[in-house]
Amino acid sequence: MVKSFKKIASVLAAATVLLSVIPATSFAHEVFYNPATSSTVAVRWQNLSVDGHMSKLDANGDYLSSPYTDNFSTAVSNWMSSSSAVVAYAVSFSTSKVDLSTPTQSSWDNSGIPYYAAAATIMYDKAGAQVMTYTQAYNSTKKMNYANVWCNPNKDYAGPSETDQSKTLTHEMGHVLGLGHPEAYNPIPTSTTSVMRQGSLGYSTPQSHEASDIRAMYGF
Repeated sequence: MVKSFKKIASVLAAATVLLSVIPATSFAHEVFYNPATSSTVAVRWQNLSVDGHMSKLDANGDYLSSPYTDNFSTAVSNWMSSSSAVVAYAVSFSTSKVDLSTPTQSSWDNSGIPYYAAAATIMYDKAGAQVMTYTQAYNSTKKMNYANVWCNPNKDYAGPSETDQSKTLTHEMGHVLGLGHPEAYNPIPTSTTSVMRQGSLGYSTPQSHEASDIRAMYGF
């Protein structure tokens, strides 16, 4: 994806928060899932870079602001060290497929994202269409090319510690890979021990079953 498109994508106003939704083949907690109907939509990264039979996530955090600036490398490291299914790299903005950034307060306020959300993930399919909701996923090409993670510019919602902040970035990178909130499922999975669980009950690093999910999703 060219840098000019990524710069446009980074300032687009997101209509809604990324909802929990998952694919046609059910894994433990994939991202696009409709609990009302227990239906799923399978979205996958197109041309996913693979390094040693593992998914390779090229991410950039040049446009993150405090307090997230110092936690970007930790989030990348969390995926490197905690999940044998993922190799994460911090790369330049010109070559990244995932950009983590802090928008202006006015952009956040006008985006439709809840004011209290710590962050939101916005994906784009190969046609350039925004994918944040079940309906958008259903109507998309199902093949993702780019993602932007917005972090709330209001520091009051960033979490009180660096652990909270690195967890937020790690969690959002999990959404980028296709993982959703386990507690949103109906019925709730037997185990919701997960970096993808929202709130204080969530873990700060990826768990082994999340690596298994990613392997199953991408056929590693």
